[in-house]
Amino acid sequence: MDALPVWGQTLTVAGTGTLLLATLVGLLQTDAKTILAYSSIGKMGLLAAGVGLMLREPALAPTGSAALVLFAAHHGLVKGGLFLGVGLRKQAPRALQPATLVGLTLLALALSGAPLTSGALAKNGLKPLLLTAAPAVSYTIALGTVGAVLLMARWWWITVCLQPRPVAAARGSVAAWGLLIGCVLALPFALGSPADWFADVGGVMFGGALAGVALALARHGPRGVYAVYARWSARVPPGDILPLARQALARLRRRATDHRPTARDLPIPASVQ
Repeated sequence: MDALPVWGQTLTVAGTGTLLLATLVGLLQTDAKTILAYSSIGKMGLLAAGVGLMLREPALAPTGSAALVLFAAHHGLVKGGLFLGVGLRKQAPRALQPATLVGLTLLALALSGAPLTSGALAKNGLKPLLLTAAPAVSYTIALGTVGAVLLMARWWWITVCLQPRPVAAARGSVAAWGLLIGCVLALPFALGSPADWFADVGGVMFGGALAGVALALARHGPRGVYAVYARWSARVPPGDILPLARQALARLRRRATDHRPTARDLPIPASVQ
């Protein structure tokens, strides 16, 4: 296979841009499932960047393809568990709520790439691809790692603050969800080695430290800081581009209506005067 540098560069730039933009917009959301959706968009951007790097360096295709498949499998299992967990947080019996919170925390850590999780294993598999990337791409992906931790911290806090409305039928769902979490926890030990369990620890720890500072500011800091964040959160609705485009179109229509000439604005002929 011949190298395709133009397509590779295009995919890499588009993927890293998607990773950053989805993370920034996701941090401004207030609904738990919407945050998870933006997290998925960011992860797809990372996968697209990986494909772009392989197009530039075809020799990496065998290793890179296996790494991307592993990353996609990890993401599918963990993200599915997170979406199901939001529903269980709302509906699980009160006696199972503590176990539900523990499961949500474990899944959030896995998606963040914390040590000893499937996320660390999946990120370590991407290292051969990232070693060939330009410095700007590497720095952007490193920022994406920190952003993923912040995104999961915000999601965790919003989910924990949900008010449960227990449903008796949800008990069986909690058991099945627990089996899914067991698979996620076993994945790094079944497919990886100790060297794979601690990938990108620095980025994860830095993101965790920033999340702790943000939580401290939200709870004990000046109210003005939180007010600014809340105001910006309200300005970016779910779906970002489409709602913003509709708002812009509505403004243009209002301006056109306001400036539309009426009968009073028309000049009066001299003969009538």
